[in-house]
Amino acid sequence: EALVKWKNSLSSSSLNSWSLTNLVSLCNWTGIVCNTAGTVSEINLSDANLTGTLAQFSFNSFPNLTRFDLSFNDLSESIPSTIGNLSKLTFLDLSNNLLDSNIPLEIGLLTELQYLSFYNNSLNGTIPY
Repeated sequence: EALVKWKNSLSSSSLNSWSLTNLVSLCNWTGIVCNTAGTVSEINLSDANLTGTLAQFSFNSFPNLTRFDLSFNDLSESIPSTIGNLSKLTFLDLSNNLLDSNIPLEIGLLTELQYLSFYNNSLNGTIPY
């Protein structure tokens, strides 16, 4: 349901499989990968023609997310501080978007992170240790 709420805040033609009437097939939705327990472990929406923001994305709803790739879209505004709740994240790619404002300090809470890219945005500040 959290994914559908976020989808409804976006402009995209590539997320037609994301529907409340299709929840049983969540693991087969475009860009979604589930772990063996059936929970969302990866969101891969690189170059998915997304326009919008991360403001309505419920980071708290994805405690097992390990990969989050939203590169090559038209996502704008800031990166919410709640991104720090993705404690199992190992891969984060937000490159080639229209993101601005400061890099949230909560990025420093992602201690499992092995890959991080903010390339080609308009972000300010430094990446916390």
